[in-house]
Formats: sequence, structure tokens, C-alpha cells
Amino acid sequence: MNQNWPNKTSGARKQAVAGLKTTKDILGFAADNQSGGTVAERALFAASIVFVYGVWENFIEQLAIETSTYLCTRLNEHQVPNTVRDLVTTKNVKTDDGRWVSESRSTWELSVSPGWRSLWKSDVQTECEGEVGRSWGINSMTPEIYEKLAGYCCIEPWTSLDSKPSEKLLTNQLATNPGLLPTYLSDKQKRTLDIATKSPKDQVAHLKGLAKKPKAKQPALLAEGIRSLISVRGEVAHSGKIPDGLVKVHATRWIDLVGALTEDIDKSWRYQAKALIDSTVADSSVA
Repeated sequence: MNQNWPNKTSGARKQAVAGLKTTKDILGFAADNQSGGTVAERALFAASIVFVYGVWENFIEQLAIETSTYLCTRLNEHQVPNTVRDLVTTKNVKTDDGRWVSESRSTWELSVSPGWRSLWKSDVQTECEGEVGRSWGINSMTPEIYEKLAGYCCIEPWTSLDSKPSEKLLTNQLATNPGLLPTYLSDKQKRTLDIATKSPKDQVAHLKGLAKKPKAKQPALLAEGIRSLISVRGEVAHSGKIPDGLVKVHATRWIDLVGALTEDIDKSWRYQAKALIDSTVADSSVA
């Protein structure tokens, strides 16, 4: 991995941009009809949501792989958090009766061959993409899975570049594009967000209010948005049905939401990775 990786847009983000552009191009075949559109058009709306979810999942997987690959050969041992240590010190092995069980890795594996740095890189890739004959990788990129992968990469998952609460990652964009948050949510999700039926002005005010909540609740809005995307995608993919009331603007807003998330997460992860390496260099200079 190139030393300058943190200073440039990640490969994961580039893939996300291309995927979201493809989705918008597909939606371009449908008219901007607020009442729903034809059956064929509504099928496009539903398919685009499945596609957008795929962009979100692939983005986080590839970003985790890129980040761990960059850090694994550069961090000092004392900078590696317990989340990484827990990951590399165990492995899954297949028993004689065909079961997969977890067991501790040997000192030789951790210290010599292949070594904990190589194991860190390969274990993150296995978590994301799976392993032939053992697993399929990640099935659903929930907020919890996203947080777990961030931990494997020494990253604070909901931290923005200016250390403001996570809701403010999108507040500025909402001020200029109030329709950014999806409006196609279940009743439970609407109650949780308490935002889908608000006016554009009130949506922004609501976000700013959430940003002042205690730290433990700061990721709640973005996490609920991700869960909403997964829920709608599951409804489409698993039932083969087009959700009632789905119109073009709903599909477009999912694209905008994932676009905003991937842009800010990419910047935040690369910034944090660079800060870790800078502190490593500073430690070496002092020594």
C-alpha cells in the first residue's frame, strides 16, 4: 500500500462513486413522477435500492481492507488496540467431524510466520469477503458490523474530521439539500427519526437538536438511516415485491444518503489513519 494512501480518495470511495452514478443513470430512464410511475419504472426504483445497498456494503468492506493493509506494516505494537489483538490471536479450524471451531494461534504464527501484521491484513479481508469452504463474508452491513470493522482498523466509526457529533456530517448538506434523508421509512423508523414528515426547515432543526444529545446517542441518526436502507432492500430482495408508495424521489434520496456517508466516512478513516502513522513517526523521532 502506497505511503500517500491517506492523502487521496480511497479505491473504495471511487468504486462507490461509480456505482452510485450507474444507479442514477438507471433511474434516468424514469420520469420524475411523484405519484409513482409505471410498473416498469417502479421496478427500477426497487432495483436501485438493492443496488445502492450493495454499494454501501462493498464500500465499507473495501475501505476496511485498504485501511488495515495500510496500517498493518506501519503501526508500532503499542498502538494496536485490543480489537485487533483479539482478531489475530484466534483462528477458525475445521474439526474431523466437519465443525468449525475457534482456537488460539501459536506464538510462532503470531511472531514469525506469517506474523501478526500479515494476519491482521488477511483476517480483515476474510471478515469482509469470506473464505472458500468456510464462510461467505458479511451478509448485511449493519451499523454494528460497520463499527466492528472500524475497530479492526483502529478507527472511531462515527468521528467526523472536525470531531463534531456524527449527525453534523450531514447537517450542512441538508441545509442545501433538505430532501437528503429518505422519506420512505416504516412507521417505527419514522417515530425513531421523527423527521420524515417534517418540513425541510424543521428537518435541519431536528438534526441540529439531535447533535446536542449525549455522546452515546450521537450515531443514532446515521445508524437508523443505514438500518432503514437494509430493511427496504431486504423487503425488495427477499420478497421480489415493489414496496407500496415507492416513487422515484425515494430511490434518489437513498443514493444521496449513501453518497454523503461514503464521502465523509472515507475522509474520516483516511484522516484517522494518517494521524496514527504521524504519531508513530513522532514516537520514533523521540526514541
